[in-house]
Amino acid sequence: MMVFICISTCDVRFSVNIRYNVIMKEKFITWFYDLTYPKPEHKAVYPYRLEFLFERTKSNLEHLWYLLLASQVVETVLLFNRSFIFEMKLSLIIFLFINLILTIAVYRFRKENYGVRYKTLLHTQSIIILNILFITSAFNIFQNEKMVMVHIYIIAYVFISIVLHIPSANLALIGLISLFLNIIGILMYHFDPLIVQFEIINLLIFIGLSWWLGIIANRNRILLWMNLNKERELNSKLADLNKRDSMTNFFNHEYIFELLDQEIERAHLLEQCLSIAIFDLDDFKRINDTYGHQEGDKVLLEVSLAIKESVRDADLIGRYGGEEFMVIFPATANEQAEFVANRIRTAVEALNFENYQM
Repeated sequence: MMVFICISTCDVRFSVNIRYNVIMKEKFITWFYDLTYPKPEHKAVYPYRLEFLFERTKSNLEHLWYLLLASQVVETVLLFNRSFIFEMKLSLIIFLFINLILTIAVYRFRKENYGVRYKTLLHTQSIIILNILFITSAFNIFQNEKMVMVHIYIIAYVFISIVLHIPSANLALIGLISLFLNIIGILMYHFDPLIVQFEIINLLIFIGLSWWLGIIANRNRILLWMNLNKERELNSKLADLNKRDSMTNFFNHEYIFELLDQEIERAHLLEQCLSIAIFDLDDFKRINDTYGHQEGDKVLLEVSLAIKESVRDADLIGRYGGEEFMVIFPATANEQAEFVANRIRTAVEALNFENYQM
């Protein structure tokens, strides 16, 4: 009994700790979210960031692929430079090995057209960028025996922050890891406290500024991308409306004939069958004259719905004229087209209106 009570108490404490950690994580994420997207217009951008960053990560990896190939060549050439000390050559060998693994990974992604999980692409991108920053850090360390200048690293991090499209959390993590390595290098090669202080302050200021500029640049890029996508969707809808009849939502007279020309050409090229059917509503003018055009429009809507429900997904429907409709049956023989046409006729005949029947 005592053992059971002890185990239960431990389970409760463990679950409380987990719950506390989850709450703290949620609070941190909320704080970070409010920091990087403080204004209402920024928060409007936030839901689109993952879709945008997924596309940009694929684009970044495509550019980094060529950078990896170039760095392989440059590092191999530098490896045979006699002026480099042993530590520098050893670093180059390590970087060459890491670059080779990363190059193979990106090559596989390119072969699959980047059809992998977003997190996999994101982590690969972060590792490539860290490796690039490690190389610049190594050059910082070995470029002068007495003074470790951080300007090469700063230029590289500024470029990565502003030009590439990297999520703010990943950019911060990359900055902190590379900052830690640079500080180790500075402490290894400097003994003057003033120089150490000067170099570390430079790193902190420029990494912080670059990170914040990267956030601003990404916010503006996502906003621009979001607006462009909305414009494309609107233009696409407008272009589609120009091809359709406003009442029935079928393709209009001009566009259904364009589609017919395309299907005839395709049928010739592929040596396939092609069938069309044209429907006309009998005595439709009498309906308009007797009951009015409003009742006529109602008939057209009901008939168009019956036609749409009777055809197949691959069939193309157009409004040929006032009460005439055309249906194109791609890759369909006459017998099949006739069967569907009869189904349409039966569905239209089954329509019941208040004062008459079709």
